[in-house]
Amino acid sequence: MKQIDKLKIKFNYLDDLEIPKDIEKSFKKDWSKFYKNSKKNYYSKTRRVQFKNFLKRIKKQKIDKDNFKKINIKYISPYMGYGVFAKENIPPYKILNQYTGILKLDKKIGVNNNSTFCFPDFKKYSIDGKKQGNWTRFMNHSHKANIIVWEFYDKERPYIIFTSGSRGIKKNHELVYSYGDLYWREEDNI
Repeated sequence: MKQIDKLKIKFNYLDDLEIPKDIEKSFKKDWSKFYKNSKKNYYSKTRRVQFKNFLKRIKKQKIDKDNFKKINIKYISPYMGYGVFAKENIPPYKILNQYTGILKLDKKIGVNNNSTFCFPDFKKYSIDGKKQGNWTRFMNHSHKANIIVWEFYDKERPYIIFTSGSRGIKKNHELVYSYGDLYWREEDNI
């Protein structure tokens, strides 16, 4: 992970979501209840199979090496921090990676942590990628996003999966997605 090692911040690369032992039991119970009651099925059978196969591959490899080779993490500015850029053209709807980090109770995440990913429907927990996670944590916001965010609900747990958008991503372009309205409302309240 030479790119991660070069960053001027402390950051531990995680291949997958880490669920701390002290909340593991309550999370499994909460997730099981939520999943059973969830009537949402946003995905076609094809998309569901693609996501499941992608997640199996990541678990087997430990790191999504193929896609990691296709991106570059660069420092942009003090205001923006780092960003993720394409080293080569990325075709439309290519599965890129999942968001990883430490699963935390929402009430335990500080208001100044701007590297969390919350689940709009499953509100008790969020993924904290501030100091531990993967390269997706360095993607920035844009109203002209070229990345699509998918909340993929599996029996085991929720996943946040990123794919390229309908136009793909051109070489040297930044990979960006919309953080959503909730993020900006919360930022305004800080």
